[in-house]
Amino acid sequence: MRLKYSKVSLIDLQGLPLEEKAAVVAMLKALKSGPFPTGIFDSFEISSGPVELFEAVVPPIFRVKTEDPKTWYRVLYFVDEPHRVIFIVTVRPRSAAYSESPLYRAFIEGIVQAYFKEEGWKYDCH
Repeated sequence: MRLKYSKVSLIDLQGLPLEEKAAVVAMLKALKSGPFPTGIFDSFEISSGPVELFEAVVPPIFRVKTEDPKTWYRVLYFVDEPHRVIFIVTVRPRSAAYSESPLYRAFIEGIVQAYFKEEGWKYDCH
């Protein structure tokens, strides 16, 4: 599977604090190995799983985080199985990654919809 990045995630990645970059790079490398990584990557223990807040979003949004050593950033992504793409939606600090506001949910859904529109594919997932 290929990794693709939203414009928002590219901005997120550019603004990462230096101490978090190694962990986020390990998370992205883990995603290159498969859509739901769990294990040791670049000496970071990585886990992935669904994000309950976005379980109604289709395709569902997942997160990757480091378990050991703990870091504060989460990579939010979805898997576009028919096109063999893992799409990085955003890279956020834990405190902002799961905001329960309707505005944040609309923001995430907008990124998902924009991905399909940019690729020229119909977004018929709702």
